Amino acid sequence: MSKLVEMIKRHEGVKSKVYLCSAGYETIGVGRNISESGLGLSDDEIDYLLNNDIKRVREELQETYFWFGGLNEAGSSSMWQQMSLWIASGRSKLAQELSVLLK
Repeated sequence: MSKLVEMIKRHEGVKSKVYLCSAGYETIGVGRNISESGLGLSDDEIDYLLNNDIKRVREELQETYFWFGGLNEAGSSSMWQQMSLWIASGRSKLAQELSVLLK
């Protein structure tokens, strides 16, 4: 299977951000057509991406704010409601927003 994966990666290329393929479709990864006419993402893939985003943000919060790990359920829940708005914005945006919020 790994030889097949490597061959397909060599043929299609690997892109971590959305791009237009040679046929003009929005594509990501290794030739995954995510446009309206393509495969898009499965529910499992969407959940996988979301879980990775949550893990990344949780780790960032714990590294940046020593008190985050000690929040009770209500405090943690409140922070996650706020974080859901910022999850895809990246570290610098997250840090800026939290700095303003915590002042």
